[in-house]
Amino acid sequence: MDGVIEDITERKQTEERLQKAFDELDMRVRERTADLADANELLIAEIAERKRAEESYGSFQKRIT
Repeated sequence: MDGVIEDITERKQTEERLQKAFDELDMRVRERTADLADANELLIAEIAERKRAEESYGSFQKRIT
């Protein structure tokens, strides 16, 4: 009987470690996804700013020529 209880205990411990590893990985994926979303927002804002600067420069070029 002790062998069965020990076997079940070991299996439960393994399942708990696996669940903990999965939860940690899931948290890391969520954090990284949020970081990438933030980076994308910054890049979109930078692209928009550069487009406005290019348009402004183009308007300026037309006025001086």
